[in-house]
Amino acid sequence: MVVYRVCGATDKGRVRELNEDYYMEAVIGDSDIIVLGVADGVGGLMAGEVASKIALTTFASSLIQSLVTYYKGMKIFEGTIDVSDDLVIQKAVKESIDRANQGVRDAVRNSGTTLVAALVFGKPGIGYIINVGDSRAYIVSGNEIHQITRDHSVPWRDFENELKRVEWDKINWSDSASVEGFFEWKRKYLGSHPKSHVIWNVLGYFGEVDYFDIFRVGLYKGDKLLLTTDGLTDMANDYEILEVMKNNSCEEAARELVKLANNKGGEDNITVAILEVA
Repeated sequence: MVVYRVCGATDKGRVRELNEDYYMEAVIGDSDIIVLGVADGVGGLMAGEVASKIALTTFASSLIQSLVTYYKGMKIFEGTIDVSDDLVIQKAVKESIDRANQGVRDAVRNSGTTLVAALVFGKPGIGYIINVGDSRAYIVSGNEIHQITRDHSVPWRDFENELKRVEWDKINWSDSASVEGFFEWKRKYLGSHPKSHVIWNVLGYFGEVDYFDIFRVGLYKGDKLLLTTDGLTDMANDYEILEVMKNNSCEEAARELVKLANNKGGEDNITVAILEVA
């Protein structure tokens, strides 16, 4: 029997006076539907801590309500998801993003927040990852970590061009030092970019949200899904995150990831939400 565990942790870090991040988890039924997410209030704008909380709670409640209403509380618990369901889910996600965006705009002027969330259907083991901004989603499977989302940022656009120049055949993926070197180059490239942290997509600030990413992933026993703000990924590279994730339980991993970021400087708020398939 597959068991889903969800957990999370947040910390203001070692530099910031206020924690503008927020995370939440919602489990419906016997893990029939799980919604978890993190949001990061944009620094330099007003009341980021309000924006992140309003955006994430509005998004999650709207998404659950839309799906239960559409399916009349029945089909989503049956354990099957097909192509027609993908279209329904995408429509529900778009409506929920719009409501969350408007909620931020109504509550706080000149504010904005990122949002990365996961909608998981437990019985078929399918997850939909939704992203606006530069918070991230990763999946850890065995000894591998994969970034699911793409940062909606200026540095990420340039990074994708740099990836085209990488001599992939010269990277020894079976050698931990080589892998860590690649991931550290990625972290440093993004962090040292002249327009580091300039993002072009958030909830609230730009008016309507014209673009969001949604990815469908299969979830299998032993997998761990990580949602995180950049307070972690700015401080620690993907290999370091992998080492923590694969060697710890859900709750322990959440605590250790926060500790890792703080030990490396804790320059921003740090928030993680984790789903473990056990």
